[in-house]
Amino acid sequence: MNYSFKSTIFLLASLLFFIGCSDERKTAKNLEAIWSITSYKIFPEDDPEGLEMLGLQFSKGTLVFKSYDLENSIGDFELVLEDAISGDAVLTNGFYMLDEAGEVMSLVIDEAEDNFANVDVSKEELKLEGMIDGVKVKIEGELL
Repeated sequence: MNYSFKSTIFLLASLLFFIGCSDERKTAKNLEAIWSITSYKIFPEDDPEGLEMLGLQFSKGTLVFKSYDLENSIGDFELVLEDAISGDAVLTNGFYMLDEAGEVMSLVIDEAEDNFANVDVSKEELKLEGMIDGVKVKIEGELL
């Protein structure tokens, strides 16, 4: 009887663990891809409409989310934007962490940890909206 009780407790704990991290797992799985940036807006304090940087400062861009380690809740990302004038690549890379609900992403860029974004991702579309380097940013993309 004691063995059966322990087995039931273990099974319930495993199920709760799986259910608790399933949203993080789903978001991480959907993120792991190469995304073509379709919109890159910044929102200065005095401009609620935002300023579209794609086509103005950058001609194109990609956002790559690499494999996410669920055990440690961390993954790598790389943002590459092509300068519209020089054609040079502007590279930003770092680490990202997801909350358990898979809705908020914390970004570590150049050792700065105060970056975050709300995440809305499907298998084909990506939307990130949050604060990066003290500036409100909204990035949209589609799967390459």
